[in-house]
Amino acid sequence: MKAALCNLLVSALAVMLGGSALVAQTFSSGSNGSDGALNFTGQTGTIVFDPASFNPPLDPDHDNVYHFTTITIPSGLRVRLSADVLGVKPLVWLASGAVNIAGTLDLNGATGHGFSESSIPAKAGAGGYMGGTGENESQSWKPGQGPGGAQSAGGGAGHAIMGGGLPPATGGPPYGNDFLLPPVGGSGGAGGAFPGSGGGGGGGAIVIASSVSISIAGSISANGGDAGGASSSTTAGGGGSGGAIRLIAPVIENTASNASLSARGGHGYSFSGTGEASYGRIRLEAFQQKFTGGTIDPAPFFATPGPVFPPASAPSVRIVSIGGVSVPANPTASFISPDVTLDNAATITIQLAGSKVPVGTVVHLTLTPETGAIVNVDSTPLAGTFDSSTATASVTIPHGFSRFSVQASWTP
Repeated sequence: MKAALCNLLVSALAVMLGGSALVAQTFSSGSNGSDGALNFTGQTGTIVFDPASFNPPLDPDHDNVYHFTTITIPSGLRVRLSADVLGVKPLVWLASGAVNIAGTLDLNGATGHGFSESSIPAKAGAGGYMGGTGENESQSWKPGQGPGGAQSAGGGAGHAIMGGGLPPATGGPPYGNDFLLPPVGGSGGAGGAFPGSGGGGGGGAIVIASSVSISIAGSISANGGDAGGASSSTTAGGGGSGGAIRLIAPVIENTASNASLSARGGHGYSFSGTGEASYGRIRLEAFQQKFTGGTIDPAPFFATPGPVFPPASAPSVRIVSIGGVSVPANPTASFISPDVTLDNAATITIQLAGSKVPVGTVVHLTLTPETGAIVNVDSTPLAGTFDSSTATASVTIPHGFSRFSVQASWTP
């Protein structure tokens, strides 16, 4: 058994971004430049961004944070940023110099599969979550993955708002915050009931921060995937929800009239009008907002530059160990390279740790296997102190790959 870990905190985090006193019109992305220039000049077509393919490999600590000097995506090039390579943690590109995107950064969720291939989950953009599989002769339908994954057959995933569904079925719940601290990608749409198609994958989550400027003549897209095709004799899955795009720089501008930023939700089955997914969130933080042309969908949040990462005092909860095997400090949540490998399918104990979370809070865990049903369990109440607490949970892990996510919520 292999487990890919994803730590996600869902709580009342409006306190995370208080007002910041700005002494001068400067901003530091925090990049130390150790990854050099990300420059694809001269390349066209489509490439998949894979840190392991660079020499030396990028991101050796697997925290999905990159320290570039400059970033250049030329016209005619599509750079695919996929969760099956980069995992479900948000992608953070820091640059000490200028960022120029004339081509396309693609964090879109994939379209759900039709009935004939409905047992294959739709992939997500980097930082997003896969779609649920459709029901066929060998398996039942599956909910969408992620905090807004639709839990009713054919339901659309939630994100900024609740996803759509055909009553009495409902779509996935809303989640996240307008500050995008932390940014969370789109969730997967649920698969359709027999004979059903698959739900769409969620759009990804990316933060791009530059100490100089961000110029866009091309596009950044983190759209949710549409439901798999259906007909009058089949049932469609739901759409995947849009992801998250956060840009931070002293100047953000579009340098072409067709420049675009998008985090739209995927469509459900148009015949019945069900399974529409929520849109995601887009946030532009700059002293000089010059993105005055092109298109941004959904409407963005505008602000001056704030902290790239949540403050150290922000609440957190994480999985420490699974079945006695320690979890890496920066789990990748990738099905390609598992964070933990176990030898048997017995019921095991999961150790959790919380910080700045009220004692007594129950942590909710979701186990999403590569195949089979999603399992939801609650931990024991967090015990200890507000600054440092622990809890445990028990679960039986099936053979094959499984992904965990953890959530904690409370009333402040």
